[in-house]
Amino acid sequence: MFGVGNITNVAIMTEIEKITGITKESLRSNLAQSGSRAFAAFQYGMDTSLLLLSGSMLANEKDFTQLKANVRFAPSESHSLSFERAKFEAQRWLLKNSLQDALRVTTGMIEDVRTLCSLAGHLGQQDEKLQAALKEITGKSRTAYLRLSLDARLDRLKQDFGIECAQRGALLSLLKVFNCLQSHGGVVTKADADNGPELVVHLFGISLTPQESAKGDSENGEIHKGVQLHLKQGIKRIPVGQALEFTRGEHMATILSLCIFTSTLLQETDKFLQAAGVGPEAPSK
Repeated sequence: MFGVGNITNVAIMTEIEKITGITKESLRSNLAQSGSRAFAAFQYGMDTSLLLLSGSMLANEKDFTQLKANVRFAPSESHSLSFERAKFEAQRWLLKNSLQDALRVTTGMIEDVRTLCSLAGHLGQQDEKLQAALKEITGKSRTAYLRLSLDARLDRLKQDFGIECAQRGALLSLLKVFNCLQSHGGVVTKADADNGPELVVHLFGISLTPQESAKGDSENGEIHKGVQLHLKQGIKRIPVGQALEFTRGEHMATILSLCIFTSTLLQETDKFLQAAGVGPEAPSK
């Protein structure tokens, strides 16, 4: 069972064992590969969730009853769900599992960032010194880091490397949603709401607006139209004692919010790696 901050890195691991020498280019390349794996995993989770959610829209009570009648053994008839109840619980089950996978990807990415930024303090080292640094960073340091709550891990990234993400609140609130689904059957408790009256969930999305250039670029003066991406934030509030219920759009927004957090994390980390070894106050951890 996962507790707050106890989701560990099982989805993504930087292949540091293949590193024989460290350069900024190699670190940035590893970061790009890690990011690519993360977004591939997010896409998988989004597509499978979309298929299952779209299938639930077509499900009807007749088909459900027929399929149920074809099952010759039921584990506990006294706990059998009605069609409406099963439909409600199925969506929460899907939300719990898709969130679990997406959070594992995100926390794995956070650990990769810690590893790569720590390695940036050993640029140019080789042989014994490099191997000792690799052993420390992927051994005791990693173990100690993964024992921290997720909130504390993010604090360490900011403290050690100056890396922070504007979507941190969304990540932490979605972790609370998962813990509520996992530990409390999806019913919000005071613990989920930090002893407040409700669980506040921060969700991010992207909107598109048409955009026209100020002047046409073509020889005949035609205006070229395009679209501009805008980040938008929403807040969902669930009172203590109420069961979690997300719309299909909100379900997709949970995955998208973690994608946006990861994208910001990648950008900030790349900036750090580009600056590594530059100036008297260069990053050294």
